This record gives sequence, C-alpha cells and structure tokens, in this order.
Amino acid sequence: MNIGMLLDNEFTADPRVSNEAKMLAMHHQVHVICLNYGEQKSFEQQGNIFVHRLFIPEKVKKIIFLLQFYLPFFQWFWFFHSWRIIRKYKIGALHAHDLYMARPALMLKKFLHLPIVLDLHENYPAALEAYTWTHKPPAKWLFKADTWKNLEFRLLSGVDGMIVLSNHYRKYLAQKYPQLDENKILIYPNVPVLKEFERFPTYNGGYEFMKQGFWLVYFGVVGRRRGILAVMEALAQLSNPEIKLLVIGPLDKHDREEFLSKLGELQEKGSVVYFPWKDVSELPSMLHFCSLALSPIIKNPQHESGVANKVFQYMLAGKAILVSDCQPQLEIVEECQCGLYFRDGDLDDLMDKILWCYHHPEELKRMGENGRKAVIEKYNTDIQYKSVLTFYQNLQPRGQQTDLRTP
Repeated sequence: MNIGMLLDNEFTADPRVSNEAKMLAMHHQVHVICLNYGEQKSFEQQGNIFVHRLFIPEKVKKIIFLLQFYLPFFQWFWFFHSWRIIRKYKIGALHAHDLYMARPALMLKKFLHLPIVLDLHENYPAALEAYTWTHKPPAKWLFKADTWKNLEFRLLSGVDGMIVLSNHYRKYLAQKYPQLDENKILIYPNVPVLKEFERFPTYNGGYEFMKQGFWLVYFGVVGRRRGILAVMEALAQLSNPEIKLLVIGPLDKHDREEFLSKLGELQEKGSVVYFPWKDVSELPSMLHFCSLALSPIIKNPQHESGVANKVFQYMLAGKAILVSDCQPQLEIVEECQCGLYFRDGDLDDLMDKILWCYHHPEELKRMGENGRKAVIEKYNTDIQYKSVLTFYQNLQPRGQQTDLRTP
C-alpha cells in the first residue's frame, strides 16, 4: 500500500516522525508530504520513503496557520497540494501528524474516500493552554484552546484510527469520549530505534570535566514548563559542591531572561554547565559520566499525554532517571524500576530525591541496568510499532501500487 504522511513542518527535526516513516517503509511505500521553507529539495527519495516538499515562506505559513478559523488558506493549501500527490501516486491511506492536520486530512477523506490515521503527538488543546505564545497577541485573539476543545471530538470521531503516546492518554480519551471505538486508539510511545541509537559513539572524549562530582543531566528544550528551572533552584538551595548539573538544549525565548539569571548565579559557584545545542548523537557521551538523568516536566494535562523520547534514551544508555510525577513517566519508573519520581511543585521533595540518589550510587547503577533492559526488551520501535503495522495491514486502502518517478 502507498501511505501518505501529512506533516505541517519540514521533514527534519522530529525523531517520532522519521522513526514512524522508517517503520512503515519496511512494509509500505511512504510518501511524506511536508513543507519546505526554501533550503531543501522539492522531491527526494530515501529508500522506500518519498519526500514531497511544498515550498512556502515560513512567515506566510505561520500567518495562514493562525488565521485558519477565519480564512481557509491553510486547509486549502494542504488539500490542493496533497490531492495532486495522492492522485499521481495512487496513495491508499493518509497518516496525519497532530490534531490540527485532521482538518485538511478529513477534507481529503470526504472527496477521495481515504482512510485516515491521526497521530496525536500531544494533548493539543491542553498544549495550547500551556504554551506561552498562545497567551500573547495576536495568537491569544486568533488561536484559542477552547476552539480546539470544541472541535476535538468531531475530528477524532471522523478518523479511522488514532495513535497516542501512552496507555494513560488512551484511557483519558476513551473516558472523555465514550463514543469513540477504543480498539482504534493505538499506543506508540516516543521510543528509540535501537540500531540507530547504538551506532552513536559511547564516548567521544568531550566531557572530561564531568569526571569529578555527582552530575545530573538534562537534555531538551529549556524552559519553565520543562521543570529545569525548579531543578536549578533545588541545586541553589542544596549548596552541595559535589552535586552539579549539565543542561543541553535551546532556550524557550519566553523564559530566556529567568533562565539566564539563574544560570549566572550557579555558574559562579561552578554548579552548572550549559550548552545551547548538541547533536543527539552526542547523548551517550553526555551521559558517560552522568549519575542521574532528568525529566522534571511540570505536571499538566499536556505533559500527562506521554513520555518524552529522552526518557527512553536515558534508559537505553543505562542511566537511572529522576522524573516528575506526570502519570505516564511515573508509570514507566514504577514498571521498570529504573529511577525515582518527585512530586511536581514540591521543592523539598525534589531536593530529598536528589540527595537520596547522591547517597545511593549502587542503587542508581541497578536502576540504570533495569532501564536499559526494559528498552531493549520492550520500549523500542521494533516492539512498540507492531500494533500500528497490524492496523495498517487491516485497512482497506484506495488506489493501487504504482511505479514511482521523480516529478
């Protein structure tokens, strides 16, 4: 079957998208219909993945995205471009990423009678309430979470299958919308591709400064809602020169000033090292001397939808994890016995858990071994994507296989 994958972004940054495309491409031809802000080829073949890039200036894309409930340019852009590709390559099913792509996908379903699988990367209405940019003009006037809350059931009930990040979020949707067929809600966590991750160098020699001390490591976007500011506050209060923090990731611009202020204070004490960016291939090297890996995200409905991919990467690297008590990651810690969790918003509990880890290195080693075993045996793409592949095998596609030619 030829599967079309609708992605409202460039086909570069999101490992979830590329991992899924690769898994589907083991059994099907995958046509990724995505954006091009001007720096990439309009068409490219990567094995059994065929990437169709639609040129649009990034500023224009942001404008039509924000205005989609007032002017239909966003939906029509995707409808007309996708229609052309679907017809040419006889695509038999569509895999749409994120709730907002359900709108153009359902338009295509109406006219072309294609089955739609909707991949929910997050609880999108809740995410809009949590994002800082949605509370500032013009977004706060044009792009409201309530609009998506009101639309959510209609969009979910119109698709033929859904993919969610965790069993917790699957249960949440089934309880919120009992009319949905729970058998069509599939679970695919943000798990790693074992072969790809284990091709990364185990250590590149670049983190010798971490040989001394008890190092916590955080890898990912840096901002208040990610919980890293709370960790920095805990470090400041602990005042233990042995306990140090390595932070790697781009700053959320809305929290930039607060982060840099805290960073300056802790850097003077030698407690924090910060890198704005490192390639994910360096993650095993960053974790080489690490004592404890962190996912301290703030507990809210958005973060309760799933577990960040870095958590499974930490586990695969054999590191004990310390996470906030967002339910999906709490469940991973309890199931796999691979770390500890703290009560979100409770700074004393966070400090207690850090100190416990500091005083129990042998227990951390055991937890790290448990986590690595869990990823190798269960939490990887080969295992977790089986239900999605089976679902596609049972779909009734429209269209037949066709020879592929570069447009």
